[in-house]
This record gives sequence, C-alpha cells and structure tokens, in this order.
Amino acid sequence: MHQCLLIQEILQVICAHINYPRRDMLAVALVCRDFFDASMDQLWYHVSNLIPVLQCLPSDIWRTPLTSRGIGSAVLARAITSTDLERFRTLYAHRVQVSQDTLARIPAEVYQALVFAFQGQPIFPNLVELGSNGLAGFPYYIYKKSPGRPWSPFVTTGHRST
Repeated sequence: MHQCLLIQEILQVICAHINYPRRDMLAVALVCRDFFDASMDQLWYHVSNLIPVLQCLPSDIWRTPLTSRGIGSAVLARAITSTDLERFRTLYAHRVQVSQDTLARIPAEVYQALVFAFQGQPIFPNLVELGSNGLAGFPYYIYKKSPGRPWSPFVTTGHRST
C-alpha cells in the first residue's frame, strides 16, 4: 500500500467522497485495518434512528430475529445489560455526530430498556446535531450543540416531508 494511504486525514477525505450506498463504505472498511477507522467515522457520522444501535446488540436479546423492517414488532427476550452495549460503545457510539428521529419505529419498552442499560450515560457522546420530528402540525426542529453551550434550537425547516 502506498505510504500516503497511511495518513488518516487522506483516508478521511477519500471516505468523505464515497456517499451511498452504505454497503460501499462498509466494503472500504473491510479492505484493511488502516481503512477501518476512517470509513467507520463516515459510516456512523449520521444515524437517522436507533435501529443501528439495536442491531449491534447480541441476537439472544430478541425473542424474534431483529430486522430493520420488523423493528416495530421487536420483543425483548431478556434485559439489555451494559455488557451487551460494549461493542456499540467502543466501536461506534463516539463516531455519531448527527442524529434524527431517534424514536422512529422503536417500541416503547425496547427504548426504555435501552435507556436503562445506558445508566444515564449519553447514547451518542459526541453528538452535535439532533433533529426532532414534532407532532403533527409542528415544525421539524434541528438542535445544535456548540462547545461549552447547551443544546438550542438552530433551524426550523418547516414541516418535514416523509
């Protein structure tokens, strides 16, 4: 491999130009260990909901197999423990900077179990932008966090189209 590809900043620029489909970015991550961090940073930068978090959990947590289409009917077979979250916390959580619609399609009992398992710690510790879909008739809000400042509404973009 050429020496310039060992420079993390160059790998990040390369990965920033690989947009979609996501499977292409995953393929880059699997090329070699040196490509893993830059491609995972790009792949996990924006998380549109909590489904990827749930998919990182061990399969024995679920009473039925978990799929992105069947998440709304997901049923827990046992409690989520902090050990179950270890893979997500160490490999992915710190990479997420933008999230929106985090509660979309997730059953309330699954969300509550997830929050309890995180024990008051943030799910995405480096989050700087959070989109929140309001109730019918309310605008879609984007909240941004600046260093040393609390979360504040940044933009209202009117009603979100689905």
